[in-house]
Amino acid sequence: MNTAGATPRPHANSSACSSSISVIGATLGPVIILSAYLFFSRWPYRVFTAWSDYSAIPVSIVVGVLFLFRLAWPLQMRLLTLLFYVPVAGGLLFCYCFIFVGTIFGDWL
Repeated sequence: MNTAGATPRPHANSSACSSSISVIGATLGPVIILSAYLFFSRWPYRVFTAWSDYSAIPVSIVVGVLFLFRLAWPLQMRLLTLLFYVPVAGGLLFCYCFIFVGTIFGDWL
């Protein structure tokens, strides 16, 4: 069997790997962005207020949304996923703000 000049086949798992990276990015990306913002906005002294913390949540959610739009799903499925993702991520990140600031800096409500 002569394979000279044959073009290599794309890997069958490349789509699954890309989907996995997108899901992991949509899960961890917002947490990492929000954690970095919360940490650096208070260290070594407090610069920003609680309202700026709340405005960092939508920015973090946008990072997750960008990862979700990289999925190789039909557009309708991605939009349906966003209808679930945005409110759930917003609620979880809102709670995470309080837990992070309380745990790291000792500022509990």
